[in-house]
Amino acid sequence: MNGTTSGTHLGNTPLNLAKLRELSRKELPEILDKVRGKKGLVLDPTLTGPLSLIAEFNLLKNHGVEKIYHLESDTLETDCPGLIYICRPKLKYMRYIASHIKHFSKSSKIDCWLFFVPERTMICERVLEEEGVKGDITIGSYAMDWIPYEDDLISMELDPSTWKEIYLDGDQTAIYYAARSIMRLQSIYGLFPRIMGKGDAARQLADMLLRMRKEHAVTDQVSTKAPSLLNTVSNHIDQFIIIDRNVDLVTPLCTQLTYEGLIDETMGIKHCVVELDPSLITLAASKGPSTPTTSATPMKKKKYVLNSSDKLFGQLRDQNFAVVGGILNKVAKRINENYEERHNAKTMAQIRDFVGRLGELQQEHQSLRVHTGIAEEIIANT
Repeated sequence: MNGTTSGTHLGNTPLNLAKLRELSRKELPEILDKVRGKKGLVLDPTLTGPLSLIAEFNLLKNHGVEKIYHLESDTLETDCPGLIYICRPKLKYMRYIASHIKHFSKSSKIDCWLFFVPERTMICERVLEEEGVKGDITIGSYAMDWIPYEDDLISMELDPSTWKEIYLDGDQTAIYYAARSIMRLQSIYGLFPRIMGKGDAARQLADMLLRMRKEHAVTDQVSTKAPSLLNTVSNHIDQFIIIDRNVDLVTPLCTQLTYEGLIDETMGIKHCVVELDPSLITLAASKGPSTPTTSATPMKKKKYVLNSSDKLFGQLRDQNFAVVGGILNKVAKRINENYEERHNAKTMAQIRDFVGRLGELQQEHQSLRVHTGIAEEIIANT
């Protein structure tokens, strides 16, 4: 977890997706506080990126997390008195966890908790029982089902093999998870007045949603809980459109031509983060005479966040790459003109105004430097 995203770019549209982030963020400390004192966090590797979009490392640290581990088959060596596992309900992970617990029992007693994302399953609990460790671990669930990336983009971040599971293995679990998550979405924003879809799986999902609505209507009549928005038509969403990936298998195979698309094609974007050469990200504070290094060791790449909090990226992301160079040139000229205004600042008020804008100018300059470097690398690789 790099703690590079704060979610400040969310919540700027009528459909406030920052609510989804806050719900997951609010639940996380409650989970961490289940184990008192210092603890270790053992994460499903596929959840590390999504979790970093929900909570920064400081939040984890403030609630006693000292170390973060990836959930793997290797023996886990730790000096933490308590461990919290957060993972998808996958059978292989249950065997990893069982192996860890058996190893711990040989040395010292460790307080172990397991939270499934988005919910616990009987088959996983049965594997733990068969392995003889279910009594040694406390089980719960963590409803981190929606990951907000932008004001107009959320993702469930299901396993990339979901299409295979549905169409080749005949496993409909992902459709059920999608239905449960969409119901949660409706409990926050209200019922979708119209549901449309294309494809067999879209029909299955729509039918499941309608069945869940009816079940909720029945249980709500006898429930003593406070009423939710599942009884109210949404004021923000007019219709919900479901598209089955199976109706269009060609599009994912096409080469992307937008700026963001080509970054993904050439460098790879994962959870709003791209890995770049450190020289692109580090501020030009060390410009000047430098001694050339003879080390052949490549420098470790640094992570750079790509979302609408970067105004220049927001301007470039959907543009055809052919026009990106011209836009970068215009931005460079404008920034240079803004810097030159310092020579015209004569009065204290003018100087104060320029100094007040200096931080933003420097940030724009750094962003321009990064995106110019990215564009050059794309050209070199295409």
